Amino acid sequence: MPIISKKVGGTPRQQLFGSTVIALLISLVLELTYKIDYHYFDFLIAMLSGAFWAIGQLLLFAALQRVNVSKVIPISNGSQLIFTTLFSGFFLGEWSTIYDALISLLMLVIMILAIICLTRQDPLNRHESVLPISTVVLILFSSLFITAYVSVGSVFGISGLRILFPQSLGMFLTALLIVTTEKKSSLFDKHILKNFITGISWALANVALFYSSAKIGVGLSFSISQMCIFISVLGGIVFLHERKTKKEITKITIGMLLFLFAILILSI
Repeated sequence: MPIISKKVGGTPRQQLFGSTVIALLISLVLELTYKIDYHYFDFLIAMLSGAFWAIGQLLLFAALQRVNVSKVIPISNGSQLIFTTLFSGFFLGEWSTIYDALISLLMLVIMILAIICLTRQDPLNRHESVLPISTVVLILFSSLFITAYVSVGSVFGISGLRILFPQSLGMFLTALLIVTTEKKSSLFDKHILKNFITGISWALANVALFYSSAKIGVGLSFSISQMCIFISVLGGIVFLHERKTKKEITKITIGMLLFLFAILILSI
């Protein structure tokens, strides 16, 4: 998703709105196909979840405007995984024993080391800008909102297709409010239309994530889903031509191995 949005361009608000339009249309088709029954309260909670996603994704798109994908996504995915693992362990009771908690916390420490390896810049690399602290803060706030988006459904027992349409509606309405506050914005801008592809990628991933969450829990399903970090890092280098020195490639390799190890242990 970040690779596609970076490729097609546009402002963060345009990227967000374009994504939510197609996500809403796809969820509407599924809604009409399966004729899902909703409870009023669940519908509102799912819409709130979508609003959380829209705010979190807007902040992430803003961070991607400042810094390369291969730097932003490791921090974003890693912090999301840390926040989600802690939330599912402490508040959803997915840590059944102290042993589970200790192993999970140890893996989170390893994950932080992996993020440092993945984002550490070689001083000799003049092709990339240094990662500002303000951008890191932006990413962390984005991750908090996206963690809320992922976790709300599990807290209230809303899963699968029951969450998809109201969630997409909440995303769309929030994005519409955000994009209409931008000066000289047009709802039919070419960049908004191009970001329909970004929305398709979101819809496919979202359906898969919420189905798996209902089957194996938020912590486990979200842990496995964060393997997309490999696509983001390598895709940024290959498709977006983000230049790396040999030293950075070595650190990226070590970071990816550490990240993979932590995810596999968390999954087990």
